[in-house]
Amino acid sequence: MKYIKTYENIQAPRTYEELNIGKPEIGDYVIIKPYTNPRELSDWIMNTMGKIIDIDDDLYVIKYDNIPKGWEGHFTYSGDDGYYVEGIRKAYKFAILHWSKDKNEIEVIINANKYNL
Repeated sequence: MKYIKTYENIQAPRTYEELNIGKPEIGDYVIIKPYTNPRELSDWIMNTMGKIIDIDDDLYVIKYDNIPKGWEGHFTYSGDDGYYVEGIRKAYKFAILHWSKDKNEIEVIINANKYNL
C-alpha cells in the first residue's frame, strides 16, 4: 500500500537580519568582506567560513583552515607575545557580513551566494 509522506518540520535558516543581532563573540563562525588584493583572494575569503578566536579591542581575530598555497602570508598574525600564528586574519566589525554560533547557518549562506540564490 502506498502512502503520502507526512510533512517534516525542517527549520529554515533565519534571515540575515536575525543572524546579525548583537555583536560577534568568540567562537562564532563568520563571513567577512575583505578589502584586499588580489581579487581571487578576496573572493576566496568571502566564500570561506572563519571562526572568531579572539577579540582585540575593535579587531576580531579570525582563524581559517585550508588556506590555498601561496596565500599563507595574508593569514599571519603577530600576537602580543611576538609569536607569529598562521591561518589568522584580523577584521573590524564593519567587515563582518554574517556571523552565527551555528556552523550550518553560515554554510547555508555560503551555498546561497555560490549559486546566486
